[in-house]
Amino acid sequence: MITRVTGKNQVTIPADLARKYHIEPGARLDWLEGNRKDEIRIRVRPGPSELLRQVREIGAKYADKAPDSAEIIRRMREEDDQDARESGRHAKEKPA
Repeated sequence: MITRVTGKNQVTIPADLARKYHIEPGARLDWLEGNRKDEIRIRVRPGPSELLRQVREIGAKYADKAPDSAEIIRRMREEDDQDARESGRHAKEKPA
């Protein structure tokens, strides 16, 4: 694919490549020298929505393994109730 450089050194990225490499507004492109003097390599750095997608994907791996906050609170209340039963006082009473 051939594109033209504008007077402001801007280049339009072909839509097929933008979709394939998830290039969106806000994405950053890392321009690198190629192996030949007439060659430039471009590395795509993820844009905001791609970064968010990646973070969510990573978080999803751990979400099922760790309890949510409601579950943690429920467990803590159960432990408090158990401690109260063992000590012979009501769970809502403050210890002396």
